[in-house]
Amino acid sequence: MCGLFRGHVHHASTTQRVKVGEDRFGHCRKAYQHAEYAARIPDRPQRQTGGMPRGRLRIYIAAASGAGTTYAMLDEALRRRSRGTDVMVGCVDTGGRPTTTAMLQELVGDAALALPPEALSVGGIRSRRPAVVLVDDLGAPNPQTSGNRARWQDVDELLENGIDVITTVTVQHIESLADTVRKIVGTVPPVLVPDSFLARADQIELIDISPEAIRRRIAHGNVFDRDAGPEDSELFNSEAFALLRILLLQWMIDRLSVTSPAALPQADVRERVVVGISGAPSGDAVVRRAARLAQRSRAALVGVHVHRPGE
Repeated sequence: MCGLFRGHVHHASTTQRVKVGEDRFGHCRKAYQHAEYAARIPDRPQRQTGGMPRGRLRIYIAAASGAGTTYAMLDEALRRRSRGTDVMVGCVDTGGRPTTTAMLQELVGDAALALPPEALSVGGIRSRRPAVVLVDDLGAPNPQTSGNRARWQDVDELLENGIDVITTVTVQHIESLADTVRKIVGTVPPVLVPDSFLARADQIELIDISPEAIRRRIAHGNVFDRDAGPEDSELFNSEAFALLRILLLQWMIDRLSVTSPAALPQADVRERVVVGISGAPSGDAVVRRAARLAQRSRAALVGVHVHRPGE
């Protein structure tokens, strides 16, 4: 038997509970060291859209794909359905993993398995109006025929229409961390999710896994399908994954430090972070870094551009 640790951090208080056992498919859940840190901002006002409250957003986040976010999302969906909640699958990419595929099949049957993972019909979901919809891979690009450029914009549209969304994302897709991610892995994804969108989430849960644990999962075929090549697991066999994990943990710590707006000092006594805007190619990276510093200290961010006479 394996132990499952779930550490739920709720704003100013911390509760922990330990579960020991196997999941519904007989797999030892400690196989991916499922640790959740839930960051919630209390008393967040719901934005009204056409007389309806904005939907609630729950995000499962990990250092890299394959850490278990899709598994956690499906597990939560099955739990909610068992309580009578109307759950709809928008798009889910199982990656060919047997356990994850079996969970999706249990949730919606064989029909959904034939759908491509990128198939997300925002219009169909709005017409169906489920209580909650599953949308895998928040940072995925959309086809050119889509009304939105990126999947996170689809999710925002669903939320605006009062539909709750459960989704997944990796640290590589966080916009403010793009420069650090590029230094670690040498590139960034084509789609980045704005921090302003992530900040509006009702709950963000970290799916954490150690480099050693995920390498064991790869060896047992629980991360990539049979057609995957050695290059697919290169990230997990390098120092880069450990660095991405540290980066994500730091980002989560920053989220947990956020307090309710009522507890913040008044604007006239808050600290300020001032960033110089020069128009140089490195300007975007400097602004993102300043924004992260301002967020950590709950300070106001001020941009300054100096214009010299004659320029």
